[in-house]
Amino acid sequence: MSSAIRKSSLRAVSLFSLVLSVGASLWAQRTEFVVDDSLGIALAVASPGDGAFAGALTSEGELLSFDTLHALGARGRFTAVTAGGDTLTAYVSELPVIELWPADSIVDEPKRPVRVVVRERGRPARSFDAAVELRGASSLTFPKKTYDLELRAGPNTDESRKESLCGLREDDDWVLDALYNEPLRVRSVMAHELWTDQHRLYYQDRAPEARAGARAVHCEVFVGGRYRGVYALSEQVDRNQLGLRKPDDHGRARGTLVKSITYTPSTMFEAYASPPSDDSAHYDGYDWEYPRHEPSWGDFAEVLAGVTSPLDARYPSRALPYFDEANLADYYVFLQVTNLLDNSAKNIYFGRYDAGEPLFMTPWDLDASFGNTPTGTTPRNTRRVLDFPLARRLDSAGHYGFAEQCARRYRELRDGAWAGDALWARFDSIATHLEDNHAYERESLLWPVRVSSQRSYLRSWVTRRLQFLDQHFAAELDRTTTTSSPYLADDVYRVYPNPTRSTLQVDRPSGENPAVLRLLDVRGATVLRAPTTGATTRLEVGGIPPGTYLLSDGARATRVVIGR
Repeated sequence: MSSAIRKSSLRAVSLFSLVLSVGASLWAQRTEFVVDDSLGIALAVASPGDGAFAGALTSEGELLSFDTLHALGARGRFTAVTAGGDTLTAYVSELPVIELWPADSIVDEPKRPVRVVVRERGRPARSFDAAVELRGASSLTFPKKTYDLELRAGPNTDESRKESLCGLREDDDWVLDALYNEPLRVRSVMAHELWTDQHRLYYQDRAPEARAGARAVHCEVFVGGRYRGVYALSEQVDRNQLGLRKPDDHGRARGTLVKSITYTPSTMFEAYASPPSDDSAHYDGYDWEYPRHEPSWGDFAEVLAGVTSPLDARYPSRALPYFDEANLADYYVFLQVTNLLDNSAKNIYFGRYDAGEPLFMTPWDLDASFGNTPTGTTPRNTRRVLDFPLARRLDSAGHYGFAEQCARRYRELRDGAWAGDALWARFDSIATHLEDNHAYERESLLWPVRVSSQRSYLRSWVTRRLQFLDQHFAAELDRTTTTSSPYLADDVYRVYPNPTRSTLQVDRPSGENPAVLRLLDVRGATVLRAPTTGATTRLEVGGIPPGTYLLSDGARATRVVIGR
């Protein structure tokens, strides 16, 4: 070791001891540096605190000395020298670091035992037993792998263990998304954030902890002591996330969850397929997710029969009552703004909060968004409307109310949370955070990253996309409010909004005889009775307890959900 290095090491030991003596010993325990000798880097998570340091320990207990004093809690990059005299580029970052230490190579299936170390800002490193496998379909072909991680109660058990990681919910099942096909590594995280901010579940007051979808946060991953890059740690979309009701005391399903996984005539709502037996977890492009291992396809098959039925005047009354219309409108608007290429008929969860209540949609796998494709190419086409099968079929049936609802919801968001450059500002903030923490610099040691050109492309894409959608939805609003449905004058029956919190509007075909509307509870008891008042009748239901009801005019009946 050279004289200069020896002096540096001695100085580091002295200053390191000084920092410990003034009460910063927790810093040393919480921000050990993780080293990848093959890349010549050392990475630690910044911890809150005052003071400065010029030395630290690696996760293996080796002393590092630095060329400059570094402030506690501050991110940065500097030169470090190991006790053996090797020079490393040391980084202090605010991003969490997750280490996977597998006993064997990680494969697609089955899950292999692994030791997980999680390092987060402001808390000591935590270590867990877990099992891990590769995740994905097309992403399995990418050199940077995505992982499915399941925390376990011990090294030799399949019993799960729930923990909160990186500020996300307490759970045992996690996804480490490699983001390899996303050139700027921000789109998927942004899309998850946008959906959970935009959409409020209609039953939220009954399930306060529920979220409309998964959340994701950036982190950095080491596997077997080797740096693997920037990842997104994300929650799963499941019963816990959505707050679905558990089965009743007799084991009967209440909340249910189904996922569309591929394009079929059924998932495109174009053709009905008879359901399989209830011992099958698969149904013509759909997978049964919850209750786990207890598929029961009857109710979902009924929904598919309605949405694939003939496009005549009564199509809306056969299709829409099965869904939360506000959720459908939010999903449609989200699909158009994000330009999700792979989520119009697959990568969709269909949830039901409780038996007899409407379905709602939750998106998943959001990397092919905001001008990105599943393979990572970035075409510049911003002037197209993505197909959404139910919206297309409703329009073909002459039902323009849904298109109008979507146009008004888009305008509401553009006048509020999405006003001006607000969407781009959120992207810019996420990318700036990665850049300020030198995460792109580390990512580029292994994988192709195009930061400057992609930021410019993404800003241009978002601006042009919103300009197009401003024009499109304005035209839709004009079309749907000035054009009469070919069936509206003599053959339409509508009940909306459904679900509702206060008012129901009932549209009956003109020329029908007056009738008495009755709202029936699940026992068949009448809770509201009102005569029709011409073609349109308004019902005030704000004082009725939340739940599922049946609205009848004597000739037909519609399921209605009243929420709070």
